[in-house]
Amino acid sequence: MNRTNLYILALLVSTLSMQSCGSESSEKENSENAIPSDSIIQLSDSRIGYYLVDDYLKVLGETQSPKATQHLAYFSGLILYARNDSAFMNSTYNFHEGGSEMLLHMISANMATAVAHPDLDAIYTMQFNDDQSIFIKADDWSGKLLKCSSNPDINLTDFYINRLLLGRNYQMHGSLVKFNPDGTLDGFDSLKSYYIHTDYMGPGMEFDMIDLWSSNSDNALTYGFEISPSGMTMFELDCKTEEDGMCVENTRGITKYELINAD
Repeated sequence: MNRTNLYILALLVSTLSMQSCGSESSEKENSENAIPSDSIIQLSDSRIGYYLVDDYLKVLGETQSPKATQHLAYFSGLILYARNDSAFMNSTYNFHEGGSEMLLHMISANMATAVAHPDLDAIYTMQFNDDQSIFIKADDWSGKLLKCSSNPDINLTDFYINRLLLGRNYQMHGSLVKFNPDGTLDGFDSLKSYYIHTDYMGPGMEFDMIDLWSSNSDNALTYGFEISPSGMTMFELDCKTEEDGMCVENTRGITKYELINAD
């Protein structure tokens, strides 16, 4: 089954359980090594799911640029799940780095702490709000996260970012082009799917970037892009500096696609 079909299947499974959200698989690598729990109050089933950081989603809607919003993705996502009558959390950083499994100690029905081991001090404190959001606080960071899926095994980060950035109709050469939130494309020549880069922490990340796949190839072509009220421009990336076979600095190349806002 190819990447697009897997994504669509995940969306179908999660559609009935999604909550409002400004959406990698579950990060439970340590699930076989359960941390013993002495919790008495249990996490409500309604809290289990996948969460995304609120500030990132809000600012992304304003900037229309994942690169310009990267600084708000330090703590990018949170998974809450239950196992053997205990509740656990796992976090993601900058949309690619996963944290270790942590045990939740429920202080009350709406408050909890997260610890790496029952004998260690709490790393996070968490407040569960009535609107299904979570306010989480650590020594060096605090923020609000929004529930995007009630299934902790389904990460809908791409879905919500796609919808925020490209949730409109475009025209190119007089034809309607649509970027669907599930990563598929309609009406864009022979192109069938896309992926918007969300991690801009490494070298060679001077521009917002998008991968495009054609219907007759499994290899993606990567372009830089800009979104404005009038439309979207995609352009080639010309490598300026290369080290060990990897481009570490890009410059803007020729324009490849010019799409006009049709809404």
